[in-house]
Amino acid sequence: MNPFRTLWQQRGYLPWIFHTLYFNFHYLPWRQAVRLPIWVRRIKMVATRGRIIIDAATVRPGMIQLGRHMVSIYPDTGIIWDQHGGEVVFHGECNIGSGAAVSFGRNTHVEFGHHFVASAQWRCVSYRGIEFGENTRFGWNNLVMDTNLHRLYDRDKKAFKKASGRIVIGAHNWFATDCRVLHSTVTPPRCIFAAGTTVTPRTPMESYCVSGGSPARILTRNVERIYGQDSDGE
Repeated sequence: MNPFRTLWQQRGYLPWIFHTLYFNFHYLPWRQAVRLPIWVRRIKMVATRGRIIIDAATVRPGMIQLGRHMVSIYPDTGIIWDQHGGEVVFHGECNIGSGAAVSFGRNTHVEFGHHFVASAQWRCVSYRGIEFGENTRFGWNNLVMDTNLHRLYDRDKKAFKKASGRIVIGAHNWFATDCRVLHSTVTPPRCIFAAGTTVTPRTPMESYCVSGGSPARILTRNVERIYGQDSDGE
């Protein structure tokens, strides 16, 4: 497959072809970089240290798209990429929408499962490590943080409280609009989180359920999202 012919078919990425070339050849081995598997759009590269690894059976042009404009009611503002080290692993196709920003610390390890999709205004901050299972979906304006960035001191116990921890998101999870996923959270496969949910290790959750509310609780059981058959729009 000719990567430049494929890129021409997606002309919206052409103004950022030099950014795409730099990103691929900076991060990837030559045999992968020449295929241009990563396309970037309106990208602001704050830091590009560390490593990116593509661990997939097939490497094809545009399989990973960063800053893609997918939602018409949000501005086409691309993505902020701020990687100070660590490793970012892609296990297949990945689409991260416009208005996104990612910040990865020096020692983190972040994995994106196959068919990962994050819609507009997605934010991700990782200093400890995050694993996203395959077919993970994030709606508009979501935030994922594996650290609070600031520790609180417990005056009774004379010690600092835990402020960070690795996040593991199960396969086929769907996070609706305005969710917040905080440090040390582990979710089972096929969970749905309602709009506005703050997800923590204490959030009630189970497979084939909808969690949400304040305080969070299980709202519905024995349901799932079937991709390609779930649209309720016109």
